Amino acid sequence: MTILMPVSAAPVVACQALRLANPYCELPPPRFGSDAERYAWIIERTAFRLAGRPWLSAIKAYRNIAATAFGIHLRLLLSPGKAEPITTIRQKIICFVRLVTGEGLARLAHAFDRDTSTIHHAILKYRDEIELLGDAVVPAVVLNAASRQQQ
Repeated sequence: MTILMPVSAAPVVACQALRLANPYCELPPPRFGSDAERYAWIIERTAFRLAGRPWLSAIKAYRNIAATAFGIHLRLLLSPGKAEPITTIRQKIICFVRLVTGEGLARLAHAFDRDTSTIHHAILKYRDEIELLGDAVVPAVVLNAASRQQQ
Protein backbone atom coordinates (compact mmCIF):
# COMPACT_ATOMS: atom_id res chain seq x y z
CA MET A 1 0.00 0.00 0.00
CA THR A 2 1.41 3.36 -1.00
CA ILE A 3 0.67 6.42 1.06
CA LEU A 4 0.59 9.61 -0.95
CA MET A 5 1.19 12.85 0.84
CA PRO A 6 0.80 16.40 -0.38
CA VAL A 7 3.96 18.09 -1.58
CA SER A 8 3.80 20.65 1.24
CA ALA A 9 3.94 17.91 3.90
CA ALA A 10 7.14 16.32 2.56
CA PRO A 11 9.60 18.77 4.23
CA VAL A 12 7.76 18.41 7.54
CA VAL A 13 7.99 14.63 7.41
CA ALA A 14 11.68 14.80 6.42
CA CYS A 15 12.38 17.16 9.33
CA GLN A 16 10.53 14.86 11.72
CA ALA A 17 12.52 11.87 10.44
CA LEU A 18 15.75 13.81 10.92
CA ARG A 19 14.71 14.75 14.45
CA LEU A 20 14.00 11.10 15.25
CA ALA A 21 17.39 10.06 13.88
CA ASN A 22 19.23 12.92 15.57
CA PRO A 23 17.40 14.48 18.54
CA TYR A 24 20.04 17.22 18.98
CA CYS A 25 19.22 18.93 15.70
CA GLU A 26 15.89 20.48 14.72
CA LEU A 27 16.60 21.64 11.19
CA PRO A 28 18.33 20.09 8.22
CA PRO A 29 21.71 21.71 7.59
CA PRO A 30 22.19 24.17 4.75
CA ARG A 31 24.42 23.39 1.81
CA PHE A 32 28.00 24.19 2.74
CA GLY A 33 30.49 25.79 0.38
CA SER A 34 33.49 24.71 2.46
CA ASP A 35 34.47 22.71 5.50
CA ALA A 36 34.99 25.98 7.39
CA GLU A 37 31.32 26.84 6.90
CA ARG A 38 30.34 23.34 8.00
CA TYR A 39 32.42 23.50 11.20
CA ALA A 40 31.11 27.00 11.97
CA TRP A 41 27.54 25.71 11.62
CA ILE A 42 28.33 22.79 13.94
CA ILE A 43 29.78 25.09 16.59
CA GLU A 44 26.86 27.48 16.33
CA ARG A 45 24.15 24.79 16.50
CA THR A 46 25.87 22.98 19.35
CA ALA A 47 26.27 26.17 21.37
CA PHE A 48 22.55 26.81 20.85
CA ARG A 49 21.71 23.23 21.85
CA LEU A 50 23.88 23.27 24.99
CA ALA A 51 22.85 26.75 26.18
CA GLY A 52 21.23 26.40 29.58
CA ARG A 53 21.47 22.61 29.52
CA PRO A 54 24.52 21.65 31.59
CA TRP A 55 23.31 18.05 31.86
CA LEU A 56 23.81 17.39 28.13
CA SER A 57 27.05 15.77 27.01
CA ALA A 58 29.06 18.20 24.89
CA ILE A 59 30.83 15.34 23.16
CA LYS A 60 27.58 13.69 22.10
CA ALA A 61 25.99 16.99 21.10
CA TYR A 62 28.95 17.87 18.85
CA ARG A 63 29.04 14.31 17.51
CA ASN A 64 25.34 14.26 16.63
CA ILE A 65 25.21 17.71 15.07
CA ALA A 66 28.43 17.05 13.13
CA ALA A 67 26.90 13.84 11.77
CA THR A 68 23.93 15.87 10.55
CA ALA A 69 26.21 18.51 9.02
CA PHE A 70 28.18 15.88 7.12
CA GLY A 71 24.93 14.24 5.97
CA ILE A 72 25.58 10.92 7.66
CA HIS A 73 23.18 8.99 9.86
CA LEU A 74 24.32 8.58 13.46
CA ARG A 75 24.04 4.78 13.28
CA LEU A 76 26.33 4.75 10.28
CA LEU A 77 28.80 7.03 12.06
CA LEU A 78 28.94 4.66 15.04
CA SER A 79 28.90 1.46 13.00
CA PRO A 80 31.99 -0.76 12.83
CA GLY A 81 32.12 -0.42 9.04
CA LYS A 82 35.31 0.72 7.34
CA ALA A 83 33.98 2.02 4.02
CA GLU A 84 36.18 4.86 2.78
CA PRO A 85 33.82 7.86 2.72
CA ILE A 86 32.35 6.95 6.11
CA THR A 87 35.78 6.44 7.68
CA THR A 88 37.02 9.81 6.45
CA ILE A 89 33.95 11.63 7.76
CA ARG A 90 34.14 9.77 11.07
CA GLN A 91 37.82 10.67 11.52
CA LYS A 92 37.17 14.34 10.73
CA ILE A 93 34.32 14.46 13.23
CA ILE A 94 36.40 12.73 15.92
CA CYS A 95 39.25 15.18 15.45
CA PHE A 96 36.93 18.18 15.36
CA VAL A 97 35.16 17.12 18.56
CA ARG A 98 38.52 16.63 20.27
CA LEU A 99 39.76 20.07 19.25
CA VAL A 100 36.54 21.80 20.27
CA THR A 101 35.89 20.03 23.58
CA GLY A 102 39.45 19.14 24.66
CA GLU A 103 38.16 15.86 26.09
CA GLY A 104 40.42 12.88 26.65
CA LEU A 105 40.87 9.95 24.32
CA ALA A 106 38.98 7.54 26.59
CA ARG A 107 35.83 9.69 26.70
CA LEU A 108 35.94 10.20 22.93
CA ALA A 109 36.48 6.49 22.38
CA HIS A 110 33.42 5.74 24.48
CA ALA A 111 31.27 8.33 22.67
CA PHE A 112 32.30 7.08 19.22
CA ASP A 113 32.38 3.38 20.16
CA ARG A 114 36.02 3.07 19.09
CA ASP A 115 39.37 2.11 20.58
CA THR A 116 41.61 4.88 21.93
CA SER A 117 44.26 4.10 19.33
CA THR A 118 41.68 4.74 16.59
CA ILE A 119 40.81 8.08 18.19
CA HIS A 120 44.49 8.98 18.41
CA HIS A 121 45.04 8.08 14.75
CA ALA A 122 42.11 10.27 13.64
CA ILE A 123 43.43 13.21 15.65
CA LEU A 124 46.93 12.89 14.20
CA LYS A 125 45.56 12.58 10.67
CA TYR A 126 43.24 15.62 10.62
CA ARG A 127 44.48 17.97 13.39
CA ASP A 128 46.52 20.22 11.11
CA GLU A 129 43.76 20.46 8.50
CA ILE A 130 41.10 21.43 11.04
CA GLU A 131 43.37 23.80 12.96
CA LEU A 132 44.10 25.65 9.71
CA LEU A 133 40.37 26.06 9.22
CA GLY A 134 40.04 27.39 12.77
CA ASP A 135 40.90 30.93 11.72
CA ALA A 136 38.03 30.84 9.23
CA VAL A 137 35.57 29.03 11.52
CA VAL A 138 35.59 31.33 14.55
CA PRO A 139 34.98 34.58 12.62
CA ALA A 140 32.14 32.90 10.71
CA VAL A 141 30.39 32.02 13.98
CA VAL A 142 30.88 35.55 15.32
CA LEU A 143 29.54 37.11 12.08
CA ASN A 144 26.49 34.82 12.07
CA ALA A 145 25.70 35.71 15.70
CA ALA A 146 26.14 39.44 15.01
CA SER A 147 23.89 39.36 11.95
CA ARG A 148 21.17 37.57 13.91
CA GLN A 149 21.30 40.15 16.72
CA GLN A 150 20.84 42.98 14.22
CA GLN A 151 17.68 41.40 12.80
